[in-house]
Amino acid sequence: MDTLDEAIAQQERRLMQLERLGKAMQARLQGLRSGSDDLQGQMPGPEDELPPHY
Repeated sequence: MDTLDEAIAQQERRLMQLERLGKAMQARLQGLRSGSDDLQGQMPGPEDELPPHY
């Protein structure tokens, strides 16, 4: 039972860590979309992609 409790607690900690990471990634993406990030001019957009046959 103790092993199961520890496994559940570990999964909960990992889930919380992943949720924080997901929120940070969303904030970073919003920054890129709004143009407030320094990388805005360096990121290729859909118009820069080559068609699949190239």
